[in-house]
Amino acid sequence: MSSVFYMAYRLINVYETLIVVRCILTWVPTRRGTLLDDVTTALATLVDPYLDIFRRLIPQASGMGVDFSPIVAMFALEAISRLVLRLVM
Repeated sequence: MSSVFYMAYRLINVYETLIVVRCILTWVPTRRGTLLDDVTTALATLVDPYLDIFRRLIPQASGMGVDFSPIVAMFALEAISRLVLRLVM
């Protein structure tokens, strides 16, 4: 059973990495039809549904266009990750 929890822990870590990469790619300008655009679209498809939960709860910093929802989402994933890690040990 602990291998299932360990796999869940590792998947959470991978998902955290995908969130970070998605955030970084939002700063990079892309052209339609390029490989980078395809990667950005794929990451958005994987990550944005989870981030949208936090985007509804946390308003953007007014006037600056800064989205703090990925930070809160990462904290939530880290809390879940620690809980899963405790279940393994």
